Amino acid sequence: MKICIVDDMAEAIVEIKSRLISEFTKRKIKFFTIDTYLNPLDLLGNNNSAKYDVIFMDVDMPEIRGDDAARVIRSISSRQEIIFVSSYDEYAYDVFDIKPIGFIRKNKIDEDFSRTIDNLFKTVYNKNEMISIKTQNEVEYIELYSIIYIESAGHMLYIWYDKKNGAEKLVVRDTLSRYEEILCSKGFIKIHKAYIVNYRYVTGFAVDDIKLKYGLSAPISKRKRSEVEKEFIELVRRLGV
Repeated sequence: MKICIVDDMAEAIVEIKSRLISEFTKRKIKFFTIDTYLNPLDLLGNNNSAKYDVIFMDVDMPEIRGDDAARVIRSISSRQEIIFVSSYDEYAYDVFDIKPIGFIRKNKIDEDFSRTIDNLFKTVYNKNEMISIKTQNEVEYIELYSIIYIESAGHMLYIWYDKKNGAEKLVVRDTLSRYEEILCSKGFIKIHKAYIVNYRYVTGFAVDDIKLKYGLSAPISKRKRSEVEKEFIELVRRLGV
């Protein structure tokens, strides 16, 4: 999980970062990063906000108010979870339209922080639309429906997923059966003993394979072809394209 803290007060950043590390350590979460910004304009520049999963944002800052910075972020993407931090309780009424998952009062941080982190975990980690994928170096959290297809090769899986501007690949040591249990009730089709595809990314059927978005393809079992085509048509009928 990639996190950033935005506050014009350095001491506030230090305290929030320390509390985050403590909360993540308590939950035995090892793979996360925390970046910090004293100026929200630095976060907005070059679309830096896009690389974060969670943003802790102070409201009252001199360069631009945190809620206005958050609205800029929301105009670009709704993917990031935003948590506001403020010394002023009344600012909570100003941020409803942004749909934050938490509002931490600095004067009641002991009361609010753990509860907010609990809500963060329920929202990001436990909802069905997200899936955790443990690579060699870290745990990646991606949208379940962004997975294009998964290939099994030996003890390794190659997971291709949609990064909006193209496809990227994650390499993990895992079993295809674990993902089959999770995905095949959510619009994914097992087209071959070593391949699962997301029907949403299918662009066509060739003689020996299925064509997918971004020029990708995956081999289809001749024995399963008729069954796969029927399943694909049923998914399009039931879920749309």
